[in-house]
Amino acid sequence: MSYFTKLSEDERIQELAYDEFRKKMDYRLYKQAWRKKGFEQGRQEGLQEGMQKIALNLLKEKTDIAFISKITGFSKEEIKKLKKNS
Repeated sequence: MSYFTKLSEDERIQELAYDEFRKKMDYRLYKQAWRKKGFEQGRQEGLQEGMQKIALNLLKEKTDIAFISKITGFSKEEIKKLKKNS
């Protein structure tokens, strides 16, 4: 005899409703995590672009590459690559 045949009709309906509710909540949590991940990724990309602009502006002002590296956190090679590509 299965678990559901032991339950009364009301209890079966409650179990099915709870299962549906749990599925919907799992989906909502998944969507929420997905959005948060996308937001965080976009935020990181925006910060990266901002630091690149700062590095380029400092390069235009003839600032020392070692100083730019210290300020932006970019390696000297990354800064040289930015300079070359600008």
